[in-house]
Amino acid sequence: MIDKKRLSLAKGEKLLSWTKKSSSAFFVEMFVLSVVTITAVSVGIWAISSAPGWVMESKGRMLRTFEVVFMWLVWWVAVLISLWCIAETIIEYTFYHYAVTTRRVVKYWGWIGRYEEETFLHKVESIDTKQGIIARIFGYGSVKVCGTGGAKFWVCDIPNHRHHAKKMTGAIRHLQKAGKANKA
Repeated sequence: MIDKKRLSLAKGEKLLSWTKKSSSAFFVEMFVLSVVTITAVSVGIWAISSAPGWVMESKGRMLRTFEVVFMWLVWWVAVLISLWCIAETIIEYTFYHYAVTTRRVVKYWGWIGRYEEETFLHKVESIDTKQGIIARIFGYGSVKVCGTGGAKFWVCDIPNHRHHAKKMTGAIRHLQKAGKANKA
């Protein structure tokens, strides 16, 4: 499992905040995906189990074998897509991490492959927060970090998103003050 140890800090760089995806966001996504999967499985089983009646007659004609096979195929595709989405949600919850240091904002993830996306704080132009109705009810939100040159990335579905945005803003102000002090 990826943790704080994976984040390599430069000399003099300190970790200000670290988080991962909110467990509330994870459970909301899992609930929705479970409902979709159960619905797809139920409708598919109902349609396939009633196929023998449809095979006998469907608007005055016999259903061909390929139509029944097509129903099975559609059902399996729906089930596999639902299971893939559930697996992706579990992997994202387990392996996505976000950190704010005294010099940069970092998003790192990966289970088999390892990936890292970062923006240096002195290159950040704006920090935006977003919280929808469901996120507000369950206490999580997202932070968008926009850098110079159009670089941007989302730190999505984290608990206390405003706290992390304030940590980023505070670190940026500290860097700006240090830069002005060095120029003087």
